[in-house]
Amino acid sequence: QLECLISTDEKGMLEVWDPETEKSPAGVHFKFKSETDLYELAKNKVVAYSIDISPNGDLFACMCSDRKVRVWRTYTGKLYKTFDESLAASQAAQLDGGEALKLDALDFGRRVNVEKELEKDLATNRHEKAVPNCVFDASSNLLLFSSLVGIKVVNLLENKVVRVLGKPESSDRFLSLSLLRGTAGKFQHTAEGDQDPTLACTSFNKNRFYLFTPREPDHGGGGEGGAGRDA
Repeated sequence: QLECLISTDEKGMLEVWDPETEKSPAGVHFKFKSETDLYELAKNKVVAYSIDISPNGDLFACMCSDRKVRVWRTYTGKLYKTFDESLAASQAAQLDGGEALKLDALDFGRRVNVEKELEKDLATNRHEKAVPNCVFDASSNLLLFSSLVGIKVVNLLENKVVRVLGKPESSDRFLSLSLLRGTAGKFQHTAEGDQDPTLACTSFNKNRFYLFTPREPDHGGGGEGGAGRDA
């Protein structure tokens, strides 16, 4: 597996480098940066809000300030896929997309207003606030990222959205995803060794965090209704 760091700066310059030599790491399939697409962000005058590397090291993804998710091949530096999550793309999906991405008209209008507020906030306070990002699953084949309609799960091999998490949560615009990729221990509702991923995230202008898991929530204890959904 390639041993390297991937970094970016305020000009949108992406670098793949060896932290010991401060040069291109051994094992990459390019000699000069001009042979890659690592100038993609600078060329489009955008910056990366986040960088996430796939568990197998073959890919890395950035959530960018033009609201596009870009995925590169690490070894070649070539752009692999781009997913447009801009307001214009969301409005087009609302009109022409599949049912999985459509929202009630009033709900969509409210979410568009929240999205505009988020854009203003990111333009001025992104170094101080939670930002949109993306994460890979354990297989490196699924990419998860927050969007206007919820948290999209995209199959990179099939190039399609296979699931949208949190879509019914109309009052939340999810941000700052973090995925626990692992197997279950000896818990009440899971057999030891079962796949038991847990996705944690925050929400725009909310002082709480959220957990998504295949397990049903435990409503026991803590009075009527138990702990419920609140963390």
